[in-house]
Amino acid sequence: MPFVRSTSRFFTHLARVLLSQRAVWVYWFVNIALFLGSMVWICCDGRFSQVANLTSQPASWKDTFIRTNTFPHSLTTRVQLLQAILLAVVFSAIGILAALFAGSQSNRKLRSWLALMFALAAWLTLFSVWPDYAGYAKAWRLRPNIPAMEKLATTLLENWPTEDGHLSEIGPYTAYPIGKPQNLMLLTKPTVPGTSIQISEIYRFEKSELQFKLVGYGDGTWLAYVPLNERPSFNINCVNGLGSGFELERGRFQSLGRKWFLVQCR
Repeated sequence: MPFVRSTSRFFTHLARVLLSQRAVWVYWFVNIALFLGSMVWICCDGRFSQVANLTSQPASWKDTFIRTNTFPHSLTTRVQLLQAILLAVVFSAIGILAALFAGSQSNRKLRSWLALMFALAAWLTLFSVWPDYAGYAKAWRLRPNIPAMEKLATTLLENWPTEDGHLSEIGPYTAYPIGKPQNLMLLTKPTVPGTSIQISEIYRFEKSELQFKLVGYGDGTWLAYVPLNERPSFNINCVNGLGSGFELERGRFQSLGRKWFLVQCR
């Protein structure tokens, strides 16, 4: 049967191409490049944690949010990119594994097995520790901004607003609740002078602690200034001035020095 023989030859040729030495090198290059690229992305993108959490949600959940226009549009491209990376990692790993069993003799040497074990260990490590890695990267990027943030915090603690108004450092704001405000809802998302930090909300806890909600680091990322305490009260409360609750993410908060902490809530 000519058709069956031609089909068989086609798939045999395709298998040889896909499991050739050159193809295996491509699989390895893609896999390693994606691993290094993922580490750079986690380190440089303050919203990676939010992207990863959104990616892990069921497709039906994301479809509902997209249809109702409540899905964070700015994150859609990032979520799709992360999904593409995960698929590419899986397919490259399948190609490498298939070459170990059905490829040429040069692809089935001991060094190939050792390289596969090393790559698998690296990916499993990244999957298990990326939240901590992302947190350390955020802290590293934020730490140089602390001196300028401390000036703003000192100014606010010494002259905490009692009504709606405008400050040169943060622009216009709404003070809530009326009478004895604890929360400043900023009407813009200003960049604090002398820093690269944008904030959207400031919450005063007790009389000596300030918490700044950060923009561009995902929902629930706060900077806490605790001049009189050893650790932020926010690690217990995770509640803003409007009573909105957050779940503390894995009990994590990181010291940035000078009585400042990075607090990540969910």
